[in-house]
Amino acid sequence: MFLYREVLKKEIGAFKNMIRAKRPVKLPVVFTREAVRKVLLQLEGINWLIGQVLYGVDNIQMMFYFMGLQFNP
Repeated sequence: MFLYREVLKKEIGAFKNMIRAKRPVKLPVVFTREAVRKVLLQLEGINWLIGQVLYGVDNIQMMFYFMGLQFNP
């Protein structure tokens, strides 16, 4: 519908009263420290390094959030 209405600037007459599907509710995935440790233990080399850095940055952001500060690297 977006393509026709916004890009092609055409009305789709027959589909005007169509009921749209509802989007599923997405829950955030939060791992326990133990689960994160197990995942990081499976990584090697550059993948391990990237995993460690990303996990560390997330921890720093959470620390700043709970302290009421803004994190802008």
